[in-house]
Amino acid sequence: MARVPYSHELYALARHIVFRCDKEHKAVVECKKKHDWPEDCKPESEALVRATNKLYKEAMEKAPQEFKDFAACLDNYGLRFARCRDRQKTFEKAFPIEASSQPPAHAAAARDSCHVTQEARPASPMFRQCSMPSMGPTAHGPSLITV
Repeated sequence: MARVPYSHELYALARHIVFRCDKEHKAVVECKKKHDWPEDCKPESEALVRATNKLYKEAMEKAPQEFKDFAACLDNYGLRFARCRDRQKTFEKAFPIEASSQPPAHAAAARDSCHVTQEARPASPMFRQCSMPSMGPTAHGPSLITV
């Protein structure tokens, strides 16, 4: 049995997980909306973990070097995707997301709920202000996503 993927490897698989494990992810989210106790959603959560582990194994079989290079880059640069775009393109060319896959509805809704704002911020003068449709703004205000 293959080992459990490390966090930087899960980040490298993030786009693939969104498309290929969407059904399992939706089941977990729906269960957590209905139940307050995490143990109540254990079967759904385990199904999501199994689907993610299967995807990890598939990536390691079909594009091992490209996947390792991309994951190592993310690990070396503190999970900053912008610094690893070249390796990401190489990995996704070797291990493509199926063309028939459509982005999940919740991803489009989250993208559409964002708007660009010009508020000052020390590191970046422009950022997106978003609130997730399912959660709404947090107690601290909307979440911020750097552009």
